[in-house]
Amino acid sequence: KVSLTGRLEFHKGILFDGAHNVAGARTFRDYLDEYIDRPVTIIFGAMADKDLEGIIKVLISKAKNIILTEIDNLRSARIDEMLRYIPIDFGMENIFITKSVADAIKTARNITSSDELVCVTGSLYLIGEAMAILDNESKG
Repeated sequence: KVSLTGRLEFHKGILFDGAHNVAGARTFRDYLDEYIDRPVTIIFGAMADKDLEGIIKVLISKAKNIILTEIDNLRSARIDEMLRYIPIDFGMENIFITKSVADAIKTARNITSSDELVCVTGSLYLIGEAMAILDNESKG
């Protein structure tokens, strides 16, 4: 009955999960395997000092689309670092690059239908930034 912000949390119709290490990514993927039966678009951003290869390798199997973004933090992994770990067979048409979390959210809205799920994952910093953007939208 414990609730942790950014851990398997639905907020404004988007599923958030920090998944900032391989174990967390596996837990998140297992949740998606068990409870989500629709296509998933993943917004992904992480800190450069994390196991990007391991996390992406675990999560990519669940993604119909992946949107890579940079978090507004000096430790954020850069797009080219993350792209290095996307499998060649994933399909370039399913990879989207954005320079900000706000742009990633806009892109997700543009490429997903109402029967698909958007997930934000890879960093608690990303979770915080995305939630703040969504909350500010509803105020304005």
